[in-house]
Amino acid sequence: MIRSWHAAMRRVLQDDPAVFARTLRTLGIPFTDPVTTALLPTGLTQADHVPSGLRTPDPVGPPGFEILLRVAPAEGDGYVLVLETAGTRSPARRSYWRSRLAHLLAAYRMPPVLLIVCPDEVTARWAERPLVLGPPHWAALTFHPLVLGPHNVPAVADPTQAARDIPLAALSAMTHGTGPEAEAVLASLAEALRGAGGAEEKDLATVFGELTALGLGTGTAARAWQGMAPTGTSPCRAKSLGGHCADTRAEDWARSVLTVLERRGIAVTDELRDRVCGCIDMALLGRWTVRALSATTADDLFTDA
Repeated sequence: MIRSWHAAMRRVLQDDPAVFARTLRTLGIPFTDPVTTALLPTGLTQADHVPSGLRTPDPVGPPGFEILLRVAPAEGDGYVLVLETAGTRSPARRSYWRSRLAHLLAAYRMPPVLLIVCPDEVTARWAERPLVLGPPHWAALTFHPLVLGPHNVPAVADPTQAARDIPLAALSAMTHGTGPEAEAVLASLAEALRGAGGAEEKDLATVFGELTALGLGTGTAARAWQGMAPTGTSPCRAKSLGGHCADTRAEDWARSVLTVLERRGIAVTDELRDRVCGCIDMALLGRWTVRALSATTADDLFTDA
């Protein structure tokens, strides 16, 4: 499955080397269209190169994924674009980023650019602080990460808009997947991926459907996305969700919905339990899971259901 994802990513980059640069420009980040963009060898997750002592528990998801791209612009020097996710604040994580960027600079002899995608503004503001190598009074090397979060990525909550720019819609899902607009954002992306027609569009849907699954991690939003995402657009999803298979039983999802409600202090009546546990529609359970994150009453779960 990992191989099929990499193959799709390579085809996307071959057909459209500017796919990432164009999306960043949409967000006001001045990246010019490259002549070529190549996927560099690395594990899709950090497990292969992050020392176990630097892996930190993340309530929003696992330590994240890392993707390396070698970008060659028409003018000027090329660079290595590092795509990362961060769901929590950890000094160990910042130490890892510093050492990783220094290693990439030495290994590829090209300047690295670190792009971090965060699911909340607090983490995003923390992640965008400069990464400094050296003592406070005399920095030997300083990296400035590019950070995307709900504060600077729009919530793409319209399926038509999502279909026009699937990469932007995927970033929107990763940055707004746990916020108040999560349901509309995830549903819009799912519908856009479902409408992918030609071979190139299907490759794009595969790549960004999987990136969304990995970016959302293993939390409630990830389980909601698992129920919404079209079949075939997230080939690595079972691995990214910590071993949960794509055919997770509906009763497991129902228990998740009820657990979230109970933790939010909402009474779970027998009638509510029967309705949720009696549902076998995975997409509907996914929507209920997202709604449970911000519900104040049980009725909020079924609004427009």
